[in-house]
Amino acid sequence: MPIALLEAVASGLPSFSTDVGEVKRIISEKNGAVVSKGDPADFASTVSAWIGQRKEWMTPEFISRTVQEFQPQKILDRVFHRYHTLLEK
Repeated sequence: MPIALLEAVASGLPSFSTDVGEVKRIISEKNGAVVSKGDPADFASTVSAWIGQRKEWMTPEFISRTVQEFQPQKILDRVFHRYHTLLEK
């Protein structure tokens, strides 16, 4: 899980990355784009296309809300719930 990418999106920055690790869990068409190749020209055209299609409601506040499910408390709640479920068996 790329923490720097989570931090960037949580800060309201549109983000772009190549398809590695769990990047596709973080980036969607609402907060950036995933580039399939490592080619700089492909990367630049993907960023340019996203900016061109960006909607006026895609504010930094909106972008930051797209990763709310990754907040530490929400992650820990799921972990503790699973733990308690296992203890009950």
